[in-house]
Amino acid sequence: MSKERHSNIERIGLLELGLVIEKRFKWIFREQPLVDVGVDVIIEESNDGQPTGQFIAVQVKAGEEVLKESKNHYSYYFSNVHCNYWLNLSCPIILVFYNSKDEKLYWNKIDKTTIIKTKKHWKLEIKKDSILDINAKEYIEDILEIYSRNKNYGDVESDSFYDMLEASEYMNEAKDSIKTQIREVKSLSEKTKKIKDKIKDYVINRKHSDKSNAVQTQISRMAVSIEILKTRLSSEIDIFSQSFTKGVVEYNKLFLLNMSLKGKNMPDILNAESVLRAFPQAHEIAIKNMKEFKSVVDEVSEKYPKLKKAKRKLSYILECLIIEFEDAKDLSVRLIEKIDKAKESL
Repeated sequence: MSKERHSNIERIGLLELGLVIEKRFKWIFREQPLVDVGVDVIIEESNDGQPTGQFIAVQVKAGEEVLKESKNHYSYYFSNVHCNYWLNLSCPIILVFYNSKDEKLYWNKIDKTTIIKTKKHWKLEIKKDSILDINAKEYIEDILEIYSRNKNYGDVESDSFYDMLEASEYMNEAKDSIKTQIREVKSLSEKTKKIKDKIKDYVINRKHSDKSNAVQTQISRMAVSIEILKTRLSSEIDIFSQSFTKGVVEYNKLFLLNMSLKGKNMPDILNAESVLRAFPQAHEIAIKNMKEFKSVVDEVSEKYPKLKKAKRKLSYILECLIIEFEDAKDLSVRLIEKIDKAKESL
């Protein structure tokens, strides 16, 4: 399916959702052209034409290839970056899937009770009987009622203001995580090369067999080093995704506050923006390093049983990291673009 066609289907999905919300629910439907990265729509509940001040965010997906279909449900897979971003929002969020084949909208809420940890990332299951029509209104009202933090999307509350001021610190922690990961993979890359050269020397120049103590010692050393790095990078996935998304979410709030003050450019927002604008390049460097190192890892021979398992585990973790950095880069690039557009409108 072409990108253009997918875009058209997604647009149709948004229009269909808008009809249900405004015509059937009689609620307020707002597409998000500015600063709300990872959120397509904000819906405000309305009673008898009066807004209640209760909001719910919506991420819209469309097209058969976006979700995996099974007998009873659709599954949507997403990265740690997107998971942490959505869970850090200051209002509830739902995912809506527009199926162009039957022209129906399906939905489920995104929270800690509905998301499922997979081997690689996360998934959300949407039952095929969870159709977003007038019958879903009561369920969404329940979500809003249960959601204890009844606050406007992006509004300032006293208990969250200081979190906003820490936006740059959260993002700096994410940058430190990137540097740590790059440093670790470069270190093991150099160590791997040295060990491979030693094994080559023992086998080719000194005529040792693969089963000799000298060769097996080097193989064990490499396997242990790979396993240690795999463990470190696994923990860094969580550190990076949590700190990055927390920083982005808090920056969003800080930016909205600044916009409400007619772009006064508070020192905290200027500092956070400076950190944010450095992310796309940092992400690109990280992606490049992870891909290069994965090539090194993939070249490690699998004829040694000790190495085979360790190598495959590390290769898998590197694949996960590349996806995380690609999603983070996409979020930061789109956020910067939308911020620039918002500034032009001032």
